[in-house]
Amino acid sequence: MLREPLLLVAPASSPPLPSRVRLARLADVPLVLPRAPNALRALIESAAAARGVALRVVAEVDSVHTVLSLVRSGVGSTVLPASGIAAYDARRNLRVAAIGPPAVLNRLVLALPQARLATRLTRETAALVRGLDFDGFAQPRQRLRG
Repeated sequence: MLREPLLLVAPASSPPLPSRVRLARLADVPLVLPRAPNALRALIESAAAARGVALRVVAEVDSVHTVLSLVRSGVGSTVLPASGIAAYDARRNLRVAAIGPPAVLNRLVLALPQARLATRLTRETAALVRGLDFDGFAQPRQRLRG
């Protein structure tokens, strides 16, 4: 449905961030990340490992709200997709920078089971989701077909 950039999100008390932060710089940043297994965590770790970047994880939690609370309190920084920031009005009291080069993109997909027939509820929900305007929700890098 769309691809959106991952962002480095730091506490307001941290030094100002440039508009873009190289992926390699994440090795120097104490990170608060979702607890594994988690798709976002896997994406971040995979991108870092591909570049030989060792992440410094200082806390693992289960919700975006808790991640942002810990970041706001200065425990560390985090990596979130643009929609994670928009959904929680998270830019308040935080510093945000796009990650890249290389850019790391989160892919938002609508997955439907193919092993069984879709119910009416599933079909209608999928139609509603496909009709959403994601441009106002996040700043997608590239619109996907689907």
